[in-house]
Amino acid sequence: LLTGDFFVTPPRIVLDLEASLRGIPAVCAGETVDRFFESVKPDILSISSNEIKTALNAALRTANL
Repeated sequence: LLTGDFFVTPPRIVLDLEASLRGIPAVCAGETVDRFFESVKPDILSISSNEIKTALNAALRTANL
């Protein structure tokens, strides 16, 4: 579940990104985020796709995945 203090349009993008990450190996998360943002090109305020990857990688490290 991706949450945070950021704005993205269209709002559905967060749900679509979560769906693209579901079931993939943790080591593939970064490249999955890259591919997703290359194909979708959402409008994101106050955060970049790299920051999303950084947060996701930190969460995976915390979970020992």
